[in-house]
Amino acid sequence: MFTVPSTVLYAYFPFSLLKITIVTMEKKILIVEDSKLLRAVVKEALMDAGFIVYEADNGLLGLETAKRIQPDLIMLDVVMPIMDGMIMYKELRKDDWGKNIPVIMLTGTEETRIMSWINGEGLEFFKKENWMMDEVVTHVKKRLGIE
Repeated sequence: MFTVPSTVLYAYFPFSLLKITIVTMEKKILIVEDSKLLRAVVKEALMDAGFIVYEADNGLLGLETAKRIQPDLIMLDVVMPIMDGMIMYKELRKDDWGKNIPVIMLTGTEETRIMSWINGEGLEFFKKENWMMDEVVTHVKKRLGIE
């Protein structure tokens, strides 16, 4: 059974009292994506769903952040500056903790070499040009055993 912690707030409006419950999953998601706009959109959708969200704009910073915060799931872009997602993924898997962390790849490419690598590793992925945020959130919840 999964318990969802929540915070209850009360807001006073003229002639009424409104009870607001804020749900927090306390599950940490790390988004490693070099596109600031895409990172912001995904972060907002996941935060609205109650996740604690961290972000990094390249693989090196993403790897450092992952080791520090040990997220419950990583959403990882493939093509990035400084360290790409494929190298970050390989480095992550060298760490005892990182061997089992769920990773969902984010890709905007059809390049055969990259898609072969993603499929060869048995990774889940989203193509950036054809996804809906509610689908992403639903998939993340399923992957974490929440829904």
